[in-house]
Amino acid sequence: MKPIPLYKMNEHHEAFLIWHDAIKKNYIAPTGNTLLHIDQHDDMSNPVLRTSIHNVKQNKESLHSFTYDELGIGTFIYPAVYNRIFNSVYWILQPDDVTKTKPAEELVLSTYQSEGKIFLINHEQSSDPRKIAFKRHDITLDDSIEVSQPVVLDIDIDYFSCVPYQNKPIRLEITREQFNKYNNNKYHLLRFEYASFTEQIEDQYFLVLNQSEHVVIRQYASVSKSEIVKRIDWLIDWLQAHKITPLITEICRDTYSGFIPDDQREFTEDYLNEKLETIYEFKPVYFE
Repeated sequence: MKPIPLYKMNEHHEAFLIWHDAIKKNYIAPTGNTLLHIDQHDDMSNPVLRTSIHNVKQNKESLHSFTYDELGIGTFIYPAVYNRIFNSVYWILQPDDVTKTKPAEELVLSTYQSEGKIFLINHEQSSDPRKIAFKRHDITLDDSIEVSQPVVLDIDIDYFSCVPYQNKPIRLEITREQFNKYNNNKYHLLRFEYASFTEQIEDQYFLVLNQSEHVVIRQYASVSKSEIVKRIDWLIDWLQAHKITPLITEICRDTYSGFIPDDQREFTEDYLNEKLETIYEFKPVYFE
């Protein structure tokens, strides 16, 4: 068996670059793949783009611009589905998230007025080639799967231990004129669209977005290293039991977003690598 290309990325939207790199290098086909997405988050929010996806060219400059300027860490999967790289997506949740699981859904992905900018999801099947049919499966490691298509194994290490999301304020420096304009207009648009306010620090003026700085949404929590080991071992056993042999594997480190505790990142990545290498032979690959 040939070694499996292993990609690593700092943040998860870079998977979009990896998939196109893998297509270019003939590791995966341009269409007809299954994505096995192992992550604390589904990363399937609908993108709203400034640049039409129809204008993205298959070259390094265009793909980089689209990935880093248009995609976020929660909006990169649907553009790949829209480009037909994947027609089946499995999101693997933690077993204690069983309330979020659901039967396979047959969905249709399109864009508003076919412009390739505002992505829309519905269940209405269509013969229109601009509307892309795919299947979404939300399951846990307690569930079984049968995959007949080539598999891309996509792992975010926050699956094994995840920091609760904490709102952080964004401070934008503005002019005194803008400061006064905001404060003198109780109907200022930014008051409607954002939880915003202004601050003056000496002779500097700031617009602050997101007032709920200290509000923590505890949808999940970090766990001990022993629990991380247990979760990784469980994943490895599950992959082996279901005879999952991916064409490529990618690992996201969450280097800057910080969804895994800093003091657990290296340990988690190293142990995951060690255990994956007990069932797969890899060759490291770097994406452009």
